[in-house]
Amino acid sequence: MPKGGDGLDSLERQALIARITAEVCRAVDAAQAAKPEAPDTLAIISAPLALPDRIFKQVRETFGGNVRYLLFGDHLHYEQVPAVQGTPEGEQDYIEEAAGVETVLLLSPRTSTLSRLAKGEDEGLLEDLVLRTLLWGKDVHIWLDFQPMRFKRNTFFEKVLDAIEALEDMGVTVTAFDWTAELGSKPLLTLVTERDMMDAGQAGAQELRCASNAIITPSALDKAAELNIRIVRV
Repeated sequence: MPKGGDGLDSLERQALIARITAEVCRAVDAAQAAKPEAPDTLAIISAPLALPDRIFKQVRETFGGNVRYLLFGDHLHYEQVPAVQGTPEGEQDYIEEAAGVETVLLLSPRTSTLSRLAKGEDEGLLEDLVLRTLLWGKDVHIWLDFQPMRFKRNTFFEKVLDAIEALEDMGVTVTAFDWTAELGSKPLLTLVTERDMMDAGQAGAQELRCASNAIITPSALDKAAELNIRIVRV
């Protein structure tokens, strides 16, 4: 068989091209495998967690394992999960990452943070990040690690409930857990909202269980009656 200028005949040349192509494909696959998978959920922590092991377990059960943790506070450090320390210099990276996820979760924020978010105050890096994701239509969740007190007019507790209601009106899913419940059980809701009832209805549930002293919003009661879901205090 005639050979070309490279000293190879057509069959040898095809075999060489096939080997080179296979090597390139393997190199590309290896590079892709080494590249970290983009997270589905961005979890933000801005205050110390009361029971971090239990909270991280609940995050995994709710959102899966593909979660990136972002810490705002030099004093915060958790060995249980891979986390990035938030700094003003990294703001561009955080915004880009938030734009690429489906869900944003704010874990156990201070009540002052709730108030600023409810008022739309975005001067801080944390507040700007959360409010932007709301404007982008992301699925934003806030998990509280305290039990909201029952309505008390002209008190601090009333302001907290007002902030929670405003955030829900903005499209945030606010969930209050009783993290101090028996460790072998699932945390009980201490605040039942209309969103909780809608989620229960979509899951085909006939009842929703909550803490014995849970606060149940009027809109949650209306939705429960509409969907014929029984609320059970445990």
